[in-house]
Amino acid sequence: MTFTAKQIHACTMLNRHVIGTVCCILLFPIVYMLMYLGPIPINIRRSYLSGNTRGACVKKRFSATPLPRVALISSPGSGNTWTRHLIEESSGIYTGSIYHDLKLKSAGFVGEGHNDTRVIVVKTHKVPNKNRLDFHKAVLLIRSPYNAMLAELNRRKTQSHTGTVDADFFKTNQTDWQNFAFSYIKSWFRRTTGWLKFRGPIHILRYERLKSNTKEELEKLLKFLNVTITEQRLKCVLANKKGKFKRKKQQTNFDIFDGRLKHMIDGYWRRIKLDINQKVH
Repeated sequence: MTFTAKQIHACTMLNRHVIGTVCCILLFPIVYMLMYLGPIPINIRRSYLSGNTRGACVKKRFSATPLPRVALISSPGSGNTWTRHLIEESSGIYTGSIYHDLKLKSAGFVGEGHNDTRVIVVKTHKVPNKNRLDFHKAVLLIRSPYNAMLAELNRRKTQSHTGTVDADFFKTNQTDWQNFAFSYIKSWFRRTTGWLKFRGPIHILRYERLKSNTKEELEKLLKFLNVTITEQRLKCVLANKKGKFKRKKQQTNFDIFDGRLKHMIDGYWRRIKLDINQKVH
């Protein structure tokens, strides 16, 4: 079959038109961003080019070789999610969990729901019993019970990792608040004392210290997890340490903890501090 010069010319023009249309479709978003949004920030460019669209420091993955099973234990509201963020950005290995929080999964915690040797730590809030035998090592994250219980109350009432209840809640729902607070501090104490008896290697991580001195505390944690981190990556982690789940501080113009509740919380807190000192020393 032969074609005339006009037919060949028509085919050529059609191909050019199709190619031009495809190029326009592909390039339009980039042109739009440059014209209306300005240059792409350097940390986003690096993240995109490295194939990591969830963080600026490292491309995350499941471990290709089996890792020791390490529990990341805390009472609810103690900063477990933030700690997982720091560990993932530092190590490049996903953190796991015995839970299946779809909000965390959709926010980039790909290891959520994984409880195996492919993740570097496994989140749990369980009070220890036979569960302790499932782990080779443990990281015990401890936060002041005052702040931890408020964070957990906010999570439950708002169904969010970042929301807070109105201050009026503590006035109009005093019975509800008191019942929650007394129940929380008892489970907080039972969980913490139980894990302090863990017979394997354990690293005690104080949330307040991690927050105020992130570099030093993170380096200690990574050493316990056998993670080597370059100075460049550490700087990146510290520059992006906030993560996606930052809850606003509870704002009230009155004391939400009455004398009886304070007495109980302070008593349990003192006993935990004594147990920590004995464990460390």
